Amino acid sequence: MKKTDKDVCKSLSITQKQLAKELNVSEGSVNRWASDPYGMTGARFKNLSLILENYLLRKQIQKIQMAFKLIGEVKNFNVDFEELGSN
Repeated sequence: MKKTDKDVCKSLSITQKQLAKELNVSEGSVNRWASDPYGMTGARFKNLSLILENYLLRKQIQKIQMAFKLIGEVKNFNVDFEELGSN
C-alpha cells in the first residue's frame, strides 16, 4: 500500500504545513512528496513517523517541565495578605 506524508500527518494529527516546519523544509517539498505516485517505502514512512513522534514528545516534555517550574514558583510565592490589607 502506498504511504505518503499525508499518512504521517494523519497518524500524528498534524498538518502538512506543520510537517514542513518540523522538518525544516518548504511546504512545496511536502506537496511534492504528497503527489509522488510512488509514495514512501514502509521503512521511509516508519523513519519519518518516528522522527516526528520523537520531536513532538520532546516538545510535550518541555511543556510539562515548564508547568512544573511554574508550579514551583507559585509554591514559593508567599504573600502576607493581612499585611497588604493594613496599608
